[in-house]
Amino acid sequence: MQERCKIGVVIGNANSPHAINIMKGIDQASKECDVQLMYFMNVSSPYTAQLYPPDTSIGWDYQKSAIYDYARYVKADVLIMTYGMMSIFMKSDYGKQYLEYFRNVPCVLINEQTDRPNWTSIIVDNYNGMYELVEHLVRDHGYHNFAFLAGPPGNTDACQRKRAFLDVMKKYDLPMDESHIETGDFSECVQTQVNALLDRIPNLQAIVCANDVMALTAYQECEKRGLHIGHDIAVTGFDDWERIRHVPVPITTIRQDSERSGYMAVYSALELARSGHGKNIVIPAKVCVRESCGCTCKQFSGFDQIENMGQKFVYEKQKNTVYRQKTWMVPMISRNMLIALQDREKFLKNALTPMSFFGVKTALLYVFRNPVEYNIEKGWEFPNTIYLVARQDGECVEVFDEYKNVASLEECGFSEEGSVRYQRKPSVFCLQSGSTQYGVLSVEITPEEVDMVYLISIQMANALMAYHTEKKRLSVQRERELLLEELRSKNEILNFVSERDELTQIKNRRGFMEQAMNMNRIYKNRKAIILFADMDGLKQINDNYGHAAGDIAICACADILKKAAGVHGIAGRLGGDEFALMMIGDETRAIELVETVRKEIAMYNAQGKNKFVIDMSVGCQIVLCTDELSIPMVLEKADKIMYEEKKKKGKAR
Repeated sequence: MQERCKIGVVIGNANSPHAINIMKGIDQASKECDVQLMYFMNVSSPYTAQLYPPDTSIGWDYQKSAIYDYARYVKADVLIMTYGMMSIFMKSDYGKQYLEYFRNVPCVLINEQTDRPNWTSIIVDNYNGMYELVEHLVRDHGYHNFAFLAGPPGNTDACQRKRAFLDVMKKYDLPMDESHIETGDFSECVQTQVNALLDRIPNLQAIVCANDVMALTAYQECEKRGLHIGHDIAVTGFDDWERIRHVPVPITTIRQDSERSGYMAVYSALELARSGHGKNIVIPAKVCVRESCGCTCKQFSGFDQIENMGQKFVYEKQKNTVYRQKTWMVPMISRNMLIALQDREKFLKNALTPMSFFGVKTALLYVFRNPVEYNIEKGWEFPNTIYLVARQDGECVEVFDEYKNVASLEECGFSEEGSVRYQRKPSVFCLQSGSTQYGVLSVEITPEEVDMVYLISIQMANALMAYHTEKKRLSVQRERELLLEELRSKNEILNFVSERDELTQIKNRRGFMEQAMNMNRIYKNRKAIILFADMDGLKQINDNYGHAAGDIAICACADILKKAAGVHGIAGRLGGDEFALMMIGDETRAIELVETVRKEIAMYNAQGKNKFVIDMSVGCQIVLCTDELSIPMVLEKADKIMYEEKKKKGKAR
């Protein structure tokens, strides 16, 4: 079985009437030929550039043309490019540089000429069409005061149309200089240019526009000034866009069959893939004379046409209602995605669930493991792999495990293997926000859904930006929690070290004081015992048996006091051979405490583990836990009581 021919279609300004008609022709031919298509489309809004001028230090074109780079990764048998519309938003040098990437790939260029033997060009007869129209205005209407609204500089269609206009002016020796010419971008955003011509040229008779979209704006701006189209001033266009046929005064234009261009592009691509030899195809352009140039045309030929117009009006009204409903739904996609930022499956499901409502047959959502940043020097540098994370097929939406369905960029949309559903005619949109790309959205749609899905892709990209920001925030938060946990652990160690006596492992002076004051707060208005103890004979042990023996004796005393304090009391070494103990209790409990210490000392000595014996002199104070209690003062009193006991024993302190 012969494999389908894989055709990549790179479309610029895909939401324009001209591009939509080209895609309709491509779709029709692809059904007849059973080829495999993949669209890479740029959708533009000229108002965006007006309201938010690009950063001149970086340039706007890299965002507009980002999607075109994906065509370099897909191994198509042949490419179809609407280069004339693509290059509008490219830097002057980047357009030609971009074509160099595909030097060895068979290409069909629409609206552009080529001299490469392995490429085919399809271009409308711009020159003769425009020449015939302008000559009609001069010869048949006698106009002599003209203005020309040109297309983008460097665009082949625009250049040929302008040259034809100027040649007619020269042939009939009509005044023409740069003051009679303004330049637009083939979009409706040419109000400034039109009004500049109307202000600058007195008694202007005709505005010749390089395409119909700009002609419609010229028509509207003239009407705002009270000028009657076709009577006070003539307005003409180029393309034969459907909308200009149904304005109150239908606009004279040149018909270029855009659908035919797209249709022929597919068959030319198949021929090019087989033979490897290109050719240049010129499609004739026909002048369509209507009332806007001053001609009197019969608009209606009976009630049938009136009825058809009424039906069309009803259809357009219904279409606009549906479009308005869809427009209202677009922001809901990002809203519902943002609601589920911390639930990956729901987040992705909310992205694709409404796609069928927008007329999308199937959708594949691919993301990069890490977002791709634009490099001002190197441009876009993509990783070799991309991941399929969700798929929509009609009403069904499936979410895949993270980083499970890996694909190379060249397989994205052209794969029939594994779990990737085969899409016969995918259209690929960048998921891009600012200078960052998060992945691509591959969908099966008709040309009419292009602008709506483009808006959806922007919503998805912004939601993905928030998703990655949230992931980064959670990662930073987790790192911070781990650091705090580590810090707490280290602080505990530091506190332990700072509050513990290194030799005896009971509280040191600082630790004892802090714990004693804390106990005073906790057991407010209750009686407590504070005991002060001093070792007897430590100097003799050190002198006779060495300081190591003295340390053993100190530790033994510490252990006895710790045991006497129990789990609810505090024992601490205040320094040298001095100790303290605090616990909740009354006078009776104090007597028992002292007796316990005595018994423990006797038991230790009776064991005879060491050559020396230990002993301690102790003094007790019973206190009431209050805010006024001073632990140091109580210890001082206990120390005096202990000293009296020491004197009774007849030992030097």
